[in-house]
Amino acid sequence: MKYIICFLIYFSSFNCFSQIKIELTKSTENNKDYIFKKTSDSTYLNVGHKEDMGAWYGFYFEFKKNIPDGNYQVFVNNKIRSNGLIKNSQKEGFWKEYNNDGELTVIYKLNKGILNGKSIWNYRNKKVKQIANYKKGKVIWSKSYNEEGKLISKTYFYE
Repeated sequence: MKYIICFLIYFSSFNCFSQIKIELTKSTENNKDYIFKKTSDSTYLNVGHKEDMGAWYGFYFEFKKNIPDGNYQVFVNNKIRSNGLIKNSQKEGFWKEYNNDGELTVIYKLNKGILNGKSIWNYRNKKVKQIANYKKGKVIWSKSYNEEGKLISKTYFYE
């Protein structure tokens, strides 16, 4: 069935990428990083913790180099945290990031792993917090809003 769908998508001028779901969960031992539900998922992500003078205060994950092309979804404690396309070992197109509760916090667009296009950050109430436009990794302009949605600042950057 997958091959038929890929065949149809190919002839519709779309790319056919597999969907890869990676699931992390908090270790049951104190002071341990998050662990993979499937050990095979460790081929896609590096997982670590943030610390300050030996005190742990958070964790991070990042995609490894040379992973297969595909649409990736990362879940932490059964809540989505990130999803988007990896192409040629780089983030490509629109990516979405979510908070610990699985609520959308930012959408950004990349071209060959570099910010290129609009990025939109949201407050927890789902109103827009900030919009920024990037060109080849550099911000061109940005707008900030308060939690009620009122524009509070505009900034334009010169090259």
